[in-house]
Amino acid sequence: MHSIIGLTCARQLSVSCIVPMSDALLGTARDVVSVFCAAVISFFLQEVHANSGVLVEGEGRMPIEDFVRDRILANQMFYVYVLAMVAMFLVVYVVRTRNISHAWMVAVFAGASTEFLIMLSGYLFIGSSHSVFMLVVSNILAILLGLSITYLYQDLDYLRIEKVQFEDDEYYYYVTAVPKIRLTEEKKEVRHINKLGGRRREKGR
Repeated sequence: MHSIIGLTCARQLSVSCIVPMSDALLGTARDVVSVFCAAVISFFLQEVHANSGVLVEGEGRMPIEDFVRDRILANQMFYVYVLAMVAMFLVVYVVRTRNISHAWMVAVFAGASTEFLIMLSGYLFIGSSHSVFMLVVSNILAILLGLSITYLYQDLDYLRIEKVQFEDDEYYYYVTAVPKIRLTEEKKEVRHINKLGGRRREKGR
């Protein structure tokens, strides 16, 4: 549900790609269904808003089934848009779950590039080059959001990777250990003052 609301609002602001980016970084594989449904519904609602006149005017109003057929299903950008949102989610999710260094950062740039190329191809194919500027802006915002999420939620220190090898009676095990980033604990100094006016210093952590 949150994907539908988020993508509907984001599409009104022409920054749709921030939703599949965040969902892919923080969600699970089954969230692709939510992204697909959200893409379909958000496109439909925007078309309804843009063409509200033909839906509510008296004798000249368009039946809803004709509207869906002519303005949605016959609109090539509908399929391009849905494909771009789903493809972005899948690329980001698949890459971030791979066993590679800096997987989350690679996923952010790979997903943004995928969405950008699909949408750009659609805009150029239908001759809607005026939308390219907002496409660039939205992808920049999606990358910044993805990097922010990576910084906040993915706390691995790839500079201190360790290779571990051990064995038992049946197997040899080769393990790559990536330690988490730990903040250095600050040592605090506490001073106690006794009743006689003297001072006693005690160090603690």
